[in-house]
Amino acid sequence: METFNEIIQGHGFSYSVSYAERQFQIFYRTEKLKKSLPLISPRNGHKEAQRIKGSFALKNGFFAVVFGIASIPLLEILRAEKETSGGNIAIIEYETALVELFTHRFPDIFQDMYIFSGKNLDSLGDMLEGFSMEEMTGYRILKVPGSLGIQPDFYARAEELFKKAMASRFSDLFTRLEFEPLWILNTLSQIPVFQRAYPARLLFQRNPVKKSIGVLVSTGPSLRVVLPILKKYRDKVFLAAVDSAYRVLSRSGIQPHLLATLDAQSFTQRHIKNLPCGHPGKDPFLYADVVANPQITRCWRGPLFMGVTAQYRGDIRVLTPGSDFLERELLSGNQNLGDVQSGGSVSTTLFDLLRQMNFETIILVGSDFAYSNREIHSMGTHHTDTWLAITNRVNGIENINNAVLHKREVLPKPGVSGKNVPADYVLGLYAHWFEDAAKRVKNVQLCNASCFGLGLEGIRNLNPRELEEIFRTSEFNPTEFINRILENTSSSGYIASGLENKIQSFLDTLHGNPLPDDFSFMENIGRKHAILARRKKNPDFLSRQKAEQLRFIRRLRKRITGKIL
Repeated sequence: METFNEIIQGHGFSYSVSYAERQFQIFYRTEKLKKSLPLISPRNGHKEAQRIKGSFALKNGFFAVVFGIASIPLLEILRAEKETSGGNIAIIEYETALVELFTHRFPDIFQDMYIFSGKNLDSLGDMLEGFSMEEMTGYRILKVPGSLGIQPDFYARAEELFKKAMASRFSDLFTRLEFEPLWILNTLSQIPVFQRAYPARLLFQRNPVKKSIGVLVSTGPSLRVVLPILKKYRDKVFLAAVDSAYRVLSRSGIQPHLLATLDAQSFTQRHIKNLPCGHPGKDPFLYADVVANPQITRCWRGPLFMGVTAQYRGDIRVLTPGSDFLERELLSGNQNLGDVQSGGSVSTTLFDLLRQMNFETIILVGSDFAYSNREIHSMGTHHTDTWLAITNRVNGIENINNAVLHKREVLPKPGVSGKNVPADYVLGLYAHWFEDAAKRVKNVQLCNASCFGLGLEGIRNLNPRELEEIFRTSEFNPTEFINRILENTSSSGYIASGLENKIQSFLDTLHGNPLPDDFSFMENIGRKHAILARRKKNPDFLSRQKAEQLRFIRRLRKRITGKIL
């Protein structure tokens, strides 16, 4: 490396950088400083780098995150370890001028490193989205003291962003490993209903429906306040309810126009158990994600629409495991059921569905995102039915609600009414999803009529009187809207239309005693055992995966033949 001396201007600081005989001298100063201060050790930058690094050794599966680009000796050490043992390196530096200087002077050091500055720090999470967490073992944040000393707030924010993104990715991995087999099992168990189910894309409208109002009904405690209003003006708005709200609405004499179900677990059948399951050609419609509990779709007799949860990472479309096989192998790759985004709850899925149905106004009711009045749900769900059965004169429903809240980390947060309401981290995530959606959606007026709940930034609040006034003056006719949808379905046909031979071939292969390797989705079954086999270099885990795959095939056969287990 050639010797150089440079003075560069940063954000409020000037830097003098010199390099000679593998020794760096980097000083910074401001107009208020009478003398220059070192950014890295002026005595021995290499020893300082060893102290920062400590016992950490970069290798495959590990991530080194360096706060501050000034310690070139530290980066040289990490570069050497990366070349011999693998791993990944990210650098976070506040001063863009320093980044430009060092990447220009030492391009070989920074090759294949991820570099973030004050300009692009928010893209840190996007970078982590591209990593396979299956191979990730851990990470270490290495902090250059001089850099942290002059911009502590920036690096504190960077650390928070990185740790949250990492926690989210690991949480997503654990969730997938836990639920992937059930998602795939449910998806393939839906095949028998494809003969009478429509693709969800038939619900999507190309243009906004003029003067249309879609009401997203969730089961927060504030729902009971607006039930009389929903009943009175049901013929002036489009009522779209999450599955858990169906029982509450039915008991109030309200029939929604559409129901949505997403959860794959078996208990979701309780939401509609002993309730009307629709009539052919009449609303309510049922929208079901293909991973949803197949017991619900099999018993539904009204119009049934099915779609897939799709996430977009840039230009990459990512489907739920099982959905990708379904689309690629059984639907011949030429039929998209309809992509619906989800934030992890059925209410987020239903919102995206209403958005794609192009309603001009979407109003949230029962979307408290809080334990309003220290209640978990609105009265009337299957949860309260179960709890009421075990109450007595000394143990009322209030005690049960309080017992549930005590098990959760509940904190007071600002509510719609101006007073604090109890909420927790998970509910806060869903609330943030809607706040983010409000910033992104176009041509949609989003309102929140959940009068007891959490305040949502960027979303207009409505009290019951304002909600009723909007409904009263509505000129929207949901019946005409529904008739247009039904006309569209009759001309387009069911999911299985034209694909009967393809589907039958798959069913024949499934019942023909296949080996687990016969289907591409089998690599997702027992995947945690495959990961352990690679990490521990123990082939015994592969035999456990094979046994789990065989059990899966046997269970799938029973489901396909109509025996839901």
